[in-house]
Order: sequence, then C-alpha cells, then structure tokens
Amino acid sequence: MSAIGLPVRRKTGGVAPGAFTAAGGLVVLALLVAFIATNAGASLAQRSLRARWDRIVAAGSMPAPRAGDPVAELAIPSIGLDAIVVEGPGSGRSAPTHIATTALPGGSGLSSIEAGRLGFGGFFARLDRLTTGDTIAVRTPSGVVTYEINDARVIDASSIDLSSGGDTATLVLIAPASHLGGGARIVVRAREKAAP
Repeated sequence: MSAIGLPVRRKTGGVAPGAFTAAGGLVVLALLVAFIATNAGASLAQRSLRARWDRIVAAGSMPAPRAGDPVAELAIPSIGLDAIVVEGPGSGRSAPTHIATTALPGGSGLSSIEAGRLGFGGFFARLDRLTTGDTIAVRTPSGVVTYEINDARVIDASSIDLSSGGDTATLVLIAPASHLGGGARIVVRAREKAAP
C-alpha cells in the first residue's frame, strides 16, 4: 500500500497488459488475410482450369494427364459443389485432386478424389453432410457419369482401401474428418447409377 492507502502496482518484468490482446488481433488479421488470399487464388485457379477443361471436352478426348492437368468436373448438388478435378499429386489447394494410382473419374473401376475442408481451397468442406442416396455427377470428355452414394463414414486414414472397386464404376471421395486435419478421414463411396 502507498502512503495514501492505494495499492501499489509493482513491476514484475512481464509483458505489458494488452500485449496479448494486440498479438491475438494480429494473428486474427493474418488468418483473415490468408483466407482471402487463398479464396482469390483458388477461384482464379478454378477459372483457368475450367477454361482448359472446356477445351478438352470440346475436343472429345483427353491426353494422358500429368500432375495438375484437369481430368474431370465434379458436381455434388446436395452440398453445392461444382469443381474441376486435377491429376495429383501436387495440386495444392487449387482443385480437388484425383489420386493417380486409381482409375480416372468416370471410368470403370475405382476412382478416388481427395480435397481439404478448410477455406475456399477446402472443396470438401461439407463432405460430412452427404448421405446414402445422394448423387454425384462426373463430367468427362465422353459424357456425364452419375453416381449414387452407398456409404459415408469416418475412418482412420490407415484403414482406407483403394485396391478394388469391382466391375462397376466406383467413386471414392476422401477428406480430413476435422476441418483442421488429423488422422481420421471422411470416406464417401458411390457407385455408378444404372441408366433409367
């Protein structure tokens, strides 16, 4: 206490009051700027990929894809997704990525596509909302293939099996179970719908 009865504030050599608040504000601002930058970057990349994809579709055939080349258009109406898929690996956050060791999307056998869930580049942000019976459309140079979801679950990444889809065209979509990553994955399996 001071001579006049007020508490004395002693210096402890610590951080000034409000420093953490200012630092927190800077972190939030940096994250906001990064989100806007990735949003703009992914949007521009999708626009460029769509122009390239439209030329491939107009030609009616696709050359053997290299990493980063567009290979399909993926539309899932129930979650508002319409995006160009690129050949993996190494696409970054510009598009959902086709796992190159699987069949091309829309073809026979098992095809797998993966994407993140955070920000605009998180194309599969709402993948957890898909349910059995929802439809997925894949546009290829030879037409549109429609799939119906027959399984959606969260499993450990080490348990994902992409070895066989059988004779029917099978599509597997993979994304982190958490928006922030981790070892668990949402795995959605769909089979080609029979023509009506």
